[in-house]
Order: sequence, then structure tokens, then C-alpha cells
Amino acid sequence: MILKGSALLRKLKDVSQRTGVYDRFEPITEESYLVYKFNDSKCVVINVGIATVFLIAGLWIWDWALDPEHAASVLPVRLTMCTILSLYPLAIYAGFRRSALPWLLVTIVISAEATFLHLLTRLKDGVIYGGFSGFMFWFILSVFAGLSFTFTESLLLNIAIAFMPNLLVHFGLAPDLNLALYNALIWPTCFIAIFGNLSLDKLYRRLFLYRQRIETLAKTDGLTGIINRSHFIETAPVLVELCRRHEHPVSAFMVDIDHFKQINDVFGHPEGDEVIRHVAETMRLKLRNTDLLARYGGEEFAVILPETTPDNALEVANAIRRHIEETPIALGADRSIRITVSAGVAGYDVLPDDIGLEELLKQADMYLYEAKQKGRNRVVAAT
Repeated sequence: MILKGSALLRKLKDVSQRTGVYDRFEPITEESYLVYKFNDSKCVVINVGIATVFLIAGLWIWDWALDPEHAASVLPVRLTMCTILSLYPLAIYAGFRRSALPWLLVTIVISAEATFLHLLTRLKDGVIYGGFSGFMFWFILSVFAGLSFTFTESLLLNIAIAFMPNLLVHFGLAPDLNLALYNALIWPTCFIAIFGNLSLDKLYRRLFLYRQRIETLAKTDGLTGIINRSHFIETAPVLVELCRRHEHPVSAFMVDIDHFKQINDVFGHPEGDEVIRHVAETMRLKLRNTDLLARYGGEEFAVILPETTPDNALEVANAIRRHIEETPIALGADRSIRITVSAGVAGYDVLPDDIGLEELLKQADMYLYEAKQKGRNRVVAAT
């Protein structure tokens, strides 16, 4: 039974994965990687494609050197190759669907390669003297253009490039091509191109992981694992403005650990860090996935609650405060500590035009200060 294209791709991917030829991430990360690889290599691929078109056009000089008598007659063939090859960079520039690009490139390269072989048959002794080095050129194109693809797709492209002249000779379209010599030269070149694609794929995977790690470190608080202040300031305005635009409620609250300096002085800084981690984890578990929690300062946390009325935000803040008060924190095998927090809540059922993130946090911080002044271990909100 003949496998369809997609089934053949899946089979090759499974074999490659089992044999360890190349690594793959789990599906969601793999898709993110392919998007990153495509976007990062897009300009390079377009430039290489355009350079290839001009190179193919300029090789008419080579045609003339090989066979001056017939060079003029093959110029239209050479221009046809240029037209075919220009379709790929144009497709990328026009935003052609990434998943369809491998099939488009296979069609373009095979068509251009067949046209090239036809050009050689029209030159005197062109197949004998010009064919082998010319066919090796197509693998250079596959390595650069394949930057946008998976390794499996690049593998199929290289095999198709190497095998296609054999098919044309079989159908009598290039009888003068010495297949034994062609295959002896072309398949080692094919394997070198495949190795190049594999090496570039592995390099891009390492770069992708490094980039992910750097982005995570830039956004995440290293102690608690929640987002840091700078990323909060960058992200929170989007939530606030969405609620304003749709006239939905939005609230915020600030939380501060009571007497944190004394905790550090009495128990030590490592234990103080454990207290901060405990508070951050408690808040994370009590909040929704749509809420935005950040470590705002040393022992201070900020939260944006979209689609949440001030009354509901007050209930959430009180639930967090009670849980922290009632849950002891283990500081080693033989001791524990109980702590409390204070919080200030600000929010609106419909956000006024003159209230933004900065003013919302300023109000929450004012109520937090009031909670501290009233004896701590409490939540204060607007009456």
C-alpha cells in the first residue's frame, strides 16, 4: 500500500525519533520551535533565494563558454529557471502558509532541476561536461531553504533532488546522462547536505532553548517562580485596559508580610526566603489562572484580578490572609513559624477613564499602609 504524504512524514519522524537521529520537543514546544526557526531564518532564506535567481541568470555566461553556438537558444530556458526559483522567496514574503512551504519548495526545486537537465541536453555535450557540478548546486539551495523546515522535510527534499535525474533518464528524457557517474558523485553530496540540515536543526534547537531560558529569567522572580515586577508592569496594563474597554470590573490588591525584618533577624535570611516562597505559593494556589500575581518588592506582592468586583477581591484577599495565618511554615525538621500578612484592596465595577494601572496600585498601596497602621494581619479596602 502506498503511503500518503502526511503518513510518510509521520513514519519518517517516528523512525528518526526512535533511532536518535534528531531530537524533538513535546508537541506544543515543537510547534513554538518551528515558528521561531521559521521567523528567525525568513530573511536569510529570502535573500538566498533572490541571490540564487541572479546566480542562475548569470550562469548563461557559463552556457556560452560551454557551447557558444547554442547558448542563445538556451537563454529562454535559463530565464524560465529564474522565474521558477523566484516563486519561493516571493511566497515567503507574501506570507505563504508555513506548513505548505516544504511541498512548494519540493515542487519548485524539482521543476527547476528538470528544466536545468533540459537545458544541458540542448547544449553540445552539456550533459557530459556540465551536469554533475551543476546538480550539486541544488543541495546548497536545500540547506539554506530548509532552515524553515523540520529535519524530516529537509531529508525528503534532498532525497528527491538526488533521485529525480534517475527518474528522467528512466523515461528517456536525458539518455546521455551517465547514471553510474552521476550517482557516484551525487549521493555523497546528498548525504553531506542532509548532515548540514541536521547540524543546523540541532543548532537552532539549542538557540531556541537558550532564548526560552533567557526570556524566562527576564520575566520570572528567581526566588518564588512567579513573575517579577518589570514583567508585571509590562503585562498588567493590558488586563486593565481590556476591562476598561469592555466595561467589566477589575480589582487589585497589594500584600505585605508582617514584621518580615524581625523574621530575618531572628531566624536568618534563608528562613526569610522560605517565608517569601510560602506566601507566593499560597497566593498562587488561591488565585485563578487569569489573575496576575507578581513579587512587587522584597516581601511585597501585587495582584491584578480582571473580571472581579471590589467585594469579590476583598473576599479573595481575606481568604489568602486567613490561610497564611492558620498554616505554620516548617523551617527545618524541628521548628516552624506562623506569620501574618496585611493587604490593601482597590477596584472598580467599571473603571473610570482617568484611572490606570498606576493609580489602581497606588490606591491598593494606600489601603495596605492603612492596614499596617491599624495593627496588621488584616485587609483594608475602600468603604
